[in-house]
Amino acid sequence: MLVGIDVNHPGQFDKIAASIAAAVGTSDSTMTAYSCSVRVQEKFHSEAVEHIGEMVTSLVANFKERNRGVLPRNILVFRDGVSDGYFGRIEAEEIAALETAVRALVKDVRFAFIIVQKNHNARFGLTRANTTASGKPTFNVEPGTVVDSFVVDPVRENMYLNSHFSYLASFLSNFLVFCLTLSAFRAPPSPVGTWCCATTSP
Repeated sequence: MLVGIDVNHPGQFDKIAASIAAAVGTSDSTMTAYSCSVRVQEKFHSEAVEHIGEMVTSLVANFKERNRGVLPRNILVFRDGVSDGYFGRIEAEEIAALETAVRALVKDVRFAFIIVQKNHNARFGLTRANTTASGKPTFNVEPGTVVDSFVVDPVRENMYLNSHFSYLASFLSNFLVFCLTLSAFRAPPSPVGTWCCATTSP
């Protein structure tokens, strides 16, 4: 089961002055059917998802209903919109809440929590131009390119992943940070599995 979570904050001229958290999860084996859960945040402009346990519980319940009582054995969570300064809070609050909520439903689930960042300064390019279908040369790297050494964080398990292709200008690869603690509830995420999810899902 794939889960994507993000928080949207109101702009300066928006009439609704509240942050909104949303979670989307797959509900079938082909990862083509989805359900969603949305909550209004009580704290204004808070990056932490306050009701993450309830939201993921709703997604798991939908998965169970759609699959005739079968629960997911693997849950891969992609969390967007988290800056470096919030990592500690995410691990202490969100991951703990997820563990408690999911454990109440599924006892033997394997779980991974991955933070996806796009606000970074790393850029990757080819040393030789690649000719596109239109015949124009480009130095952008191919979709599916993974950079997991030399320029990554030496402390955390992380990697850069380019999940799409751009014909024009330069573009940002996603920076993935695997947030895991020493718990039997979680299993180390597979870079190959993460690559497949990121490059095949719309």
